[in-house]
Amino acid sequence: MSRLNKFTGILFSFCLIVASLLTIVDYNCFDRRFYSAQQDKYQIAANIGVSQSELDKITDVLLGYLQHENNDMYVEAKVKGQTREIFNQREKDHMIDVRNLYDGAIMIRNVCAITALISLVYLISRKSFNIISQSYNKTLIFFGMIFLFIGLFCLIDFNMFWTYFHEVFFPMNDLWLLDPRTDILINIVPEEFFFALVTRIIVIVAIAVIIYYLLFRYLRRYENA
Repeated sequence: MSRLNKFTGILFSFCLIVASLLTIVDYNCFDRRFYSAQQDKYQIAANIGVSQSELDKITDVLLGYLQHENNDMYVEAKVKGQTREIFNQREKDHMIDVRNLYDGAIMIRNVCAITALISLVYLISRKSFNIISQSYNKTLIFFGMIFLFIGLFCLIDFNMFWTYFHEVFFPMNDLWLLDPRTDILINIVPEEFFFALVTRIIVIVAIAVIIYYLLFRYLRRYENA
């Protein structure tokens, strides 16, 4: 078992988990059905004072901006009987930061996915299935501790977790501190929404890493084939 094979195995496992995590985050953050279900559950449209059709339009503009489907967040809607622009400048400035974070995450995801694929091809060509399994198990312990910590943190005090999240990923300003009395954005995606989103992501990631574990354990039988 060469050092190169060991290193490649760890590199593959690390990149696989990171790429999978960011792919799961990407999918769930833009799942319109999830938004609709949460908006209906927490009666977001009624709380804001807009119709459901207009809330759908606002949500499409918001998500479309993050995915570069539209270049700005300009959208008007009738709020409590008065037509107005939905997002103010502070909200727009914060979403610039969010979009930059999203773009960076997708770039990291793509690099990790390519690296994982190249590493896997190399290991398979060497029939190093045992290394794949062993390296994945070690990497899984590392990430498992992180996921467990995050999961417990969310359950114990999600508000504190969400505050720390923003302080870590948006250290240059406090634009993420929005006022529900004046900023519609925080009413569209309240804390309850993000708790459900983070919980959903953690559960799906847990299922994915378990599937990988079972798959790589199964492949070990081909080590000496």
